[in-house]
Amino acid sequence: MNIIYKFDKGIYNSSNIGLDEKNDEKRVRFILVNLRKWAKNDELFPFDNPSLGPNEASRVWLRGFLMCLKGYILSQLKVEKFPHLVASSAEGDFTKNNIRWIGHLHPQAINLINDSFVEELLNSQTIVLVADIRKSQDLMTYGPDADFFRDKVLEFTTSMRKIIKSHYGIFDKFTGDGFLCYFNSYLCKKFNTDPYKQLMSACDQIMKFSTNFFFEWSKHIRKLPPNSAGLTLGIDSGIVKFRDLENHLFAIGDAIVWANRMSSSGKKNEIIFNNIPYFKALEKFPNLKFEIFESNTKGGDLFTAYKYLYK
Repeated sequence: MNIIYKFDKGIYNSSNIGLDEKNDEKRVRFILVNLRKWAKNDELFPFDNPSLGPNEASRVWLRGFLMCLKGYILSQLKVEKFPHLVASSAEGDFTKNNIRWIGHLHPQAINLINDSFVEELLNSQTIVLVADIRKSQDLMTYGPDADFFRDKVLEFTTSMRKIIKSHYGIFDKFTGDGFLCYFNSYLCKKFNTDPYKQLMSACDQIMKFSTNFFFEWSKHIRKLPPNSAGLTLGIDSGIVKFRDLENHLFAIGDAIVWANRMSSSGKKNEIIFNNIPYFKALEKFPNLKFEIFESNTKGGDLFTAYKYLYK
């Protein structure tokens, strides 16, 4: 790092990585010692800064070190025109967002993320989709072995995540016997599309894939139950409170609870809508076909739901 500093004294363009002629060697040693701690897991965040906090400060120092390493390689290669190297905070932000959100969002949505992104999500209407794998216990208990079950679950989850993200949805998590995802009005608007249009298309693709997927999976089950495994989807809508909780997507809201109840009330290969999203979907797509039925919550309360008759 000291060698590179001699080549280009403008390399330290950050107040967090700022050297001068008097203390450059001392600071370089400080950086290397702390990076060594980080590499050996001696300390999670060896650097600290009152304004940035230990996490962000450590990222800044590491970017500075890697920037210097690039410069050192260029000097060893005897590059004739030595470039001016700058550590970009924008590059760091993009990297953090990629790591944090790429599993949840369409790749193009990563570029939309800023300090107000989560706030915009939680202040706009969200459609919640809860998927439940019926007879999942039988798939695990009577399948060939644990590795087979793991591989099938990974295949299923990967396919579901791909479908949701390709429809500008937010894939939250695999729940052990299903998954949870969202179609947010703010996010869809950014891509000039409608969340209900994306939802209906995603539902059709999910059911087309899962019907065949679980049929093929059931061929490997030793004790096949009368009503074999399949997927049920439950849908509700409303305000969902999203939070970025230490780089983990956290969401809570009544719509999640009721989407789960819709899923619980249906049978395999059924898509069940609660009242509000049912009327919203019909308003936008009058030709959709539904079948009305009544069900109970676990507490015994009656409610009306609507089964989507997809093709």
